[in-house]
Amino acid sequence: MRKKILVISLFLVLLFLVLLVSLVYLIGRKPPTDLTVTTNLPAATGQVLTGKSVEEIIKENAEEMKKGVEDQTSSNPFDYIDEECFDNIAALGFDAVEVLGEEQSTVGLNSYISGLLIEKITRCDLGSWESGIQFFQLWKGYISMIPEELSVLVSNKDMAGNDKVEKIRTYGIFGEAFLKDFLRNGENSRLFCDVGKKPDLTEEERKQLQTLLISDSAEIEKAFVYLIKKNKLQE
Repeated sequence: MRKKILVISLFLVLLFLVLLVSLVYLIGRKPPTDLTVTTNLPAATGQVLTGKSVEEIIKENAEEMKKGVEDQTSSNPFDYIDEECFDNIAALGFDAVEVLGEEQSTVGLNSYISGLLIEKITRCDLGSWESGIQFFQLWKGYISMIPEELSVLVSNKDMAGNDKVEKIRTYGIFGEAFLKDFLRNGENSRLFCDVGKKPDLTEEERKQLQTLLISDSAEIEKAFVYLIKKNKLQE
């Protein structure tokens, strides 16, 4: 009987020690310091952010692209494109455009690749260009003409609503940025230019144009601010 009691006592002591060790481990365990957030953009696969700045993430992926190139003397920019790294940068959304949109890049990324990324993120097609230098020349002119060109489009009474939709769609997220403010404020929109015609849209046209607003609101707002800033319009 005593032997049985002794065995039970030892078992209870061991159980208590196990529970005590487990409790000490849980109390002493540090919480994770590297929280992750995954973006969810239609144009990309999703980049996991770890508290790093946009510039740092772009630099890291630019360096990874270079590491995978066998011939570092190649002048072909497509030799430096790694699809995963490219998508990682694209997944940063319009924040990346703010960085990549500067011609004198400080993130170590080939300017030609920067151009490709900007087109992918903004869904804008600048047509045919053969170098990073040429792209940024086109980009500067393209951005400067958007407010006037879109003002002419929405004010064109001879163009059907569906045709306006298809044309404005080619301006990607900048078309959305213009429309969102214009549909709310009309001629008082900060991006609307006086083109000599009043933009009297029918209710049907307004509904058709509204269908173009498909991007995340925060992304549209960033594109709107970008246009205001680059065209030195009143904020």
